[in-house]
Amino acid sequence: MSRQSAKSSTAAIASPERPSMQISKSQGLDQPTRQLPGTSSNVDSPISPQWVTLRKQIAQQRKSTPIKKIFGDSAKAGELYRWGISPANFSPLDDEIFIEFLSRLAADASVTADRFRALEFARLTGDLFELATFAGDELKQSSLLAIAAAALPGLLKHLDEPTWWEWLGTIQELREGWLDQDASHPAYLIATGEIGLTLSLTLQPLPSCRRMFETSLSSIARWAEQPERCVCSALEHPQDVRLVLASVLRCHSWLAAILSAQFASEHFSLNKRQAKQIRKTSDQLHEVARELTTWMLALSRGDGSTAFVPKPDGRWGDTRTTGLLRQAAQLDPPVFVPATDALLGQTPSIRRLTWMTSLPESLMHHEGAKLACLLPDWDARRGRVFLDYRGKEFHFEMATGKTVLLSGRWKTSLHVDGIQLKPVTDWELTCEYTDDDVHYLEFEQSYDDGFAVQRQVALIREDRCCLIADAIVQTDYRNAPENSERRIEYRSMIPISDSVTLTSQDDLTEMLFKSKTSQGLLLPLAADEWTTAPSSQRLSVNDEGELQWTDRGVGQLFSPLWIDLNKKRFSSKRTWRQLTVAEQLEPVPHSTASAFRIQSEASQWILYRSLHEGGPRSFFGKQMIVDFFAARFYAHDQSWEELVVVEGSEDHE
Repeated sequence: MSRQSAKSSTAAIASPERPSMQISKSQGLDQPTRQLPGTSSNVDSPISPQWVTLRKQIAQQRKSTPIKKIFGDSAKAGELYRWGISPANFSPLDDEIFIEFLSRLAADASVTADRFRALEFARLTGDLFELATFAGDELKQSSLLAIAAAALPGLLKHLDEPTWWEWLGTIQELREGWLDQDASHPAYLIATGEIGLTLSLTLQPLPSCRRMFETSLSSIARWAEQPERCVCSALEHPQDVRLVLASVLRCHSWLAAILSAQFASEHFSLNKRQAKQIRKTSDQLHEVARELTTWMLALSRGDGSTAFVPKPDGRWGDTRTTGLLRQAAQLDPPVFVPATDALLGQTPSIRRLTWMTSLPESLMHHEGAKLACLLPDWDARRGRVFLDYRGKEFHFEMATGKTVLLSGRWKTSLHVDGIQLKPVTDWELTCEYTDDDVHYLEFEQSYDDGFAVQRQVALIREDRCCLIADAIVQTDYRNAPENSERRIEYRSMIPISDSVTLTSQDDLTEMLFKSKTSQGLLLPLAADEWTTAPSSQRLSVNDEGELQWTDRGVGQLFSPLWIDLNKKRFSSKRTWRQLTVAEQLEPVPHSTASAFRIQSEASQWILYRSLHEGGPRSFFGKQMIVDFFAARFYAHDQSWEELVVVEGSEDHE
């Protein structure tokens, strides 16, 4: 829909209401003309009596029910309408001054600061019309229009009469377009529920807005009555979970204000049926908000920013006392306040948060949304791993404290016998295990020609180490002898964060993540320690600023990386070795199984990966039949402490 059509249709929505208003003699025309603000023109615009009446009525309503009374301290300076918003991520209407101006108007906050004096209202209006027809990100679109809807009472003082009606009509039209859409979509809640409720309660003198009240309550109820589905739908937009939670909290506050009779007036009354429905919906919103708060905190970095989102360069944040993180924590203070303190590094690091039973689980995984957060514990300084594996793409982020090491799409290139293979299925979870020692997830994606990539992510919680690895396997590897001779060329790439550099160590193949100090140590386990030694696995930083590792093999292949986040070990003497694996006293090739030993001073770990089934295999004094094995090894008494064991399967023989 073009901007011109948007204007003409909005006028049709708004214009019938103007002549319906009654004007008493005492009201009069106290301002027959006024300068159009925010324009370069000196032409005066006439003001109709209806316009004068509307402004007086809404101002009186605003005075009797101040926004701070509804939203509390978070209404100060309009902060609650900026919850979850990063100015750099919105287009159109991406000017943070515009967004701040509208959010302050929505909360009746002052807009007399110098930074607002140069605002171009003509441009702001154009951006609004463009946003209303913006395709591609309905969640951000509805979130910004919710701010505009809340700002309409305040905009009565800043827009001329025709433009204000066009704003209202544009917002109403967007809402109407969502009424018959998927009720579980988070934009449905914002567009039909929050926007409708806001207009019906803040613009009560207008009949078209009052009529939205009933349908808005129904929309919010429809969204909240299916909590599992609506939470899953919200998590399918992990970068925007905060926008959804912010809307849920605002709707919850509106409903609480309605139940407390703060909106009783000549235009508004609440019957028993509506009150009963509101109480039920309010309870459902509270439960959804608790679930989304847990995910919001799990998806946050140590500086309070959101995973998978570039760090905001604007002036806003959600970590202040009146910000989203702290306000959402009040939904369940015994659980969320310590989790938020731990996230933001406001809990002593020596405190063992793992054993604080009031905290949420440290592995958050939603199979429906295909989203996972792996936390050693809730102290973000100990590191966090985020995974988003929806569809054929796999997104990975690793952060430690306030520093992001890797973030973005984990891309894989696979060539077999010189021919590039393509993925033919989405990523699917094949194994999940968690306990006090480790979080372990395994995924699989099928490729052309009978090949598959099996991806492992294992976080050793106490040791603050992470294994990321791909196994390239064939579904009928043992059934066709010629398959054992197929040549595999493998390459993986993950974007390196702008906040760090990845540097090599002299003639060593290991690499260090550095910002102001070293943040992470990267070991290519299938490579030799020395760059001069022959090795199939290679690490590098490519021209696109991505971590890149390549590997090659015959038949099948296992290519693992080991990332250590414990700074105390960065200066320790360390080494790693690929171990010999034997079956019936004969060494087996790497296409069958691989084992590794990693050592950093007194700390040692043993890893084993089988690529197809077989009889008992031995390595480093162990003999077993498993798909995957990880353990700590204590050299002083030659003992083992198992971390995770994945039993064999018959999927790849």
